[in-house]
Amino acid sequence: MAMNKEVPKGLPEEAGKYATKDQLIIPSEPSKEALALLNKAERVGFGRIFAVHRFSDVRLTQDIQIPGWNKKPRSWYWDQIAKGTIDPDAAKLPGTEVLIDKIRRPNYSIGRQLHKNDPLAPFLKKLRKEKKLPTLKVSPDTSRFGIPPDELYPIVFAEMTNRLEHEVRLATEIEFNLLGNFVYPYFGEANTAEWLHDKFGDGDRLFGGISDDGGLAYVNCAMPHIRDVIITFRPLVVVSPKA
Repeated sequence: MAMNKEVPKGLPEEAGKYATKDQLIIPSEPSKEALALLNKAERVGFGRIFAVHRFSDVRLTQDIQIPGWNKKPRSWYWDQIAKGTIDPDAAKLPGTEVLIDKIRRPNYSIGRQLHKNDPLAPFLKKLRKEKKLPTLKVSPDTSRFGIPPDELYPIVFAEMTNRLEHEVRLATEIEFNLLGNFVYPYFGEANTAEWLHDKFGDGDRLFGGISDDGGLAYVNCAMPHIRDVIITFRPLVVVSPKA
């Protein structure tokens, strides 16, 4: 039987055994709201890094077969969902339109690595100058590295949310992984890592993407206050929350 005959129509809660990329990251023209938000991001200093994508609300499983989904999250991730240490809904797509930061992550260079032509650099330098973020001896004040989730959400993302008037957060593992597999393969091609939105256990956060440990398949957890200069961040802006 041809695969496309087994793909469920619409956007079911459970995608079933087979699905296609277009059922997960829906191909569509950006909405007027998304385009306006892109323009606003440019005006307030966050431009040039964002791209618009629309996710379905399909729930994914480890055994679902999707052409091109070649580097699924490692088994540990699915095991932790089954155990409840990662939210049972972690592998369910949000059913929303988002702006994702598409910038390429640099390779590690003793903590001094920087994202090339990063429009967030002046913003981060300003936050450090104002003592809202600590200055690190090993990293430049313009660096995205060494900022843990305990500082990202209440400081960096809160400031970005205020400027954009839309929610700013990290990508979840499943959002990061799917976009890396289908749109931005370089998400898994650097030996640095990035923080993810998902919580683990009593408050730890996931991080992943290290090329030396499996690239897009690699995901692990760490305490949310760890200021590790091998881990960076990639903001995601929710264009319109799911009704």
